[in-house]
Order: sequence, then C-alpha cells, then structure tokens
Amino acid sequence: AVEPHTRYALRAWIKTEKLDGSRSLGAFANLHQLQMEGKTPAVHGTSDWQLVESVFDSGAHNRLLLNLTYGGWGRAT
Repeated sequence: AVEPHTRYALRAWIKTEKLDGSRSLGAFANLHQLQMEGKTPAVHGTSDWQLVESVFDSGAHNRLLLNLTYGGWGRAT
C-alpha cells in the first residue's frame, strides 16, 4: 500500500554469482505499475551484496506490486 502522489525510495540488497546479463537486464527490483521509472540499478556478474535504490513518485496508485527480478523475462543465465 502507498499514498497516491507521494515520493518514495525503493531500496534492496542484491548479491549475484556468475549472472550473465548480456541478454538481460541483470538482477534488480522494480514496481510493476511503474516499470522502468520504479526500477533499481541492475547488478551483473559476480557481486557481493550491493545496496541499490530507486526514488519514484507513486502517481495515482494506492497499491504497487514489487518485483524482485533475476534477469528480466527469463533471458539470464
């Protein structure tokens, strides 16, 4: 649940091992309704825990669906 027309920060810790992101977006978090506007930076390759963040406005929404995505649409290995 979110308040409409409110600014939020989405933060996530991501760790990867041998994530081939050459055909994908990498590992990231995003808000389904906001797509790329609510997307954190992606993590690729082998990486220890990294804090990623996306600042966004909730717009007219009062609920947002959080996606924790590995590769994006099944194209990562």
